[in-house]
Amino acid sequence: EFGWRTLQQTTGVRTGALQEPWTAPSPASLHELGYIVVGTDSTSYRAPGLDMLGSTTFIDDHCFRLVNGDSRATIGVAFEPTSDRRALADIRGTVFVDRATSEVRRMEFHYVYPDVADLADGARGRMEFLRLRNGAWAITQWEIRMPVREIRIAGAEGRVTFVGGANTRVVTTGVRVAGGALAVAVAGADTLWTRPPLALKGVVRDSLTGRGLGGATVRLQGTQSAATTDRDGRFTIDGVLPGEYYLDARTPSLDSLGTSSSVPVSITDGKDPVNVRVPSAAMVVAALCRGTSVRPGTIPGIILGAVAMPDGSPVPAGTRVTVAWTDAATGGARRAELPPDSSGAFRLCNAPVGVAFALAAAADSAASETRTFALTPARPVERAQLMLDRRAVARAAFAGVVTDSARQPLVGAEVFLPDVSLATQTDARGEFALRGIAPGPQRVMVRKVGYGPLDVPLTFRGNETLSRTIVLARATPLGEVRVTAAIADPRMQEFEQHRAAGLGQFLTRDFLRTQEGRPTSQVLAGLRGVRLFQNQANRKNGSQQFIASSRECKAKITYFGRGAQVPTCEPCYALVYLDGMLMTRTEAFDINEISLRDVEAIEYYAGAAEVPSRYLGPDTNCGVVVIHTIRSKADPQP
Repeated sequence: EFGWRTLQQTTGVRTGALQEPWTAPSPASLHELGYIVVGTDSTSYRAPGLDMLGSTTFIDDHCFRLVNGDSRATIGVAFEPTSDRRALADIRGTVFVDRATSEVRRMEFHYVYPDVADLADGARGRMEFLRLRNGAWAITQWEIRMPVREIRIAGAEGRVTFVGGANTRVVTTGVRVAGGALAVAVAGADTLWTRPPLALKGVVRDSLTGRGLGGATVRLQGTQSAATTDRDGRFTIDGVLPGEYYLDARTPSLDSLGTSSSVPVSITDGKDPVNVRVPSAAMVVAALCRGTSVRPGTIPGIILGAVAMPDGSPVPAGTRVTVAWTDAATGGARRAELPPDSSGAFRLCNAPVGVAFALAAAADSAASETRTFALTPARPVERAQLMLDRRAVARAAFAGVVTDSARQPLVGAEVFLPDVSLATQTDARGEFALRGIAPGPQRVMVRKVGYGPLDVPLTFRGNETLSRTIVLARATPLGEVRVTAAIADPRMQEFEQHRAAGLGQFLTRDFLRTQEGRPTSQVLAGLRGVRLFQNQANRKNGSQQFIASSRECKAKITYFGRGAQVPTCEPCYALVYLDGMLMTRTEAFDINEISLRDVEAIEYYAGAAEVPSRYLGPDTNCGVVVIHTIRSKADPQP
């Protein structure tokens, strides 16, 4: 049958003066432990050797009866374990004996394990026997088929999961076939027996015209055995072991699609040639994309893929696959949505060739990473596997253009989401784009000097781009107001400018004077977005306190026993500036090192969208604390 196919094969040749080229358990071990032995991390399937088959132990452990042979030349002796061996794993099967000579030719058997039936499900074996010219017996070929069992854990999102619970299941993921074949047996200078080599012969033909295809490459999957067809499409692969395989055939036409054709083949004696019919590239494209024609020498762009869950569970309902690219003619952004079918498969036909694509999948509760690639004339077909992660959040994007009331683009307008610390500015065409936005309602602010600001709530959906045209009205200028004041310290002039912008939080000397005697950390703890942490390495020193963002964290995965993964967050420490000097270059700064008696003013910005340009940088998402100390009149001015 072709229910299973060969995925990997390892072969080797061993030579040496060996009495038996196989290793078999002793009769006593098989009698006491059985034929399936379960270990801590593996399961062993065992078969009887010649000593066991010729022993009284095998006869005592089994019941026998005569049955028909597999041909007129043989008679079968069926055997099965006795009733007192139901607690152990055993074997049942048939030994085929030559009618004329009474010599054993072959044995086929299945594993039986009443107490753990799953371990024996589908497990079987076979052996072939031969009497050599010197009278000795040999096993010329043996094979054992064993189920590969895998423990799968479902629903371990952010929780510790233990094997054996209700959320674990054991499934069969494949069949491992182990065995061997005796190639030659010698005694001194005499060759007692040798196995004739096998060769796989066949013809590769065009499935439409039936003519042989020269220059095709054929390969047995899972092996290194390959050949190239001659001009009539004929090929020969030598040194093939008997078995069931899939034969891959590649032709120049299929190479243009980056694909091959696979057919099942059964190799027994190598006498029957195989006939491999291969479709052309035009036929494959027509099957994938109905109505698409293929001109000679050109292949239309095709994107094929599938969405899957890591634990093998069904793809969530409402899953969306999006493909984004830039139109080569207009330079505009293009986007297509590909709804996958019930199995998770999707495709995009007639995709433009010569451009880069961004491919991603998302559902309400999971999302995949974004995959980027380009279709080229040499590689017009792309295959992609998108794995959904329930711990990932499907992010949204915000794009558009900012204009004035006359519909003229505004350059340098600020567009920011203050609650999630995302900000950008419009380009020369007034366009902007923000990505990585958490789904749900968000506060959106747009401002430019000389124009009235915009402050509106918008709702974003995961894996979608919200496009808007934003119009700002020019602000009406007020009459001139002249204010005269003496500012002794230019730092405080900057402080007042920042406070007038109204984006951060500010503490002046008048307020700080009322808080003297309290730790600085306790005063800053009352500000919006502030969270205090102690350094884990200095936990004994309770006076050390570090400012961190209450809205941001640095993602970290903690691994527990049995492979469970739990996402956690490390503190996202704020940057601290003291009189213009960054104090957090290599490590967090203990805010309690500063006494309120020495502080003139404090500025605090919860995220990058609020931070003034002087302190703006790649590490400002966790917040910025700016501390101005009191200076005497004798202090030099900056």
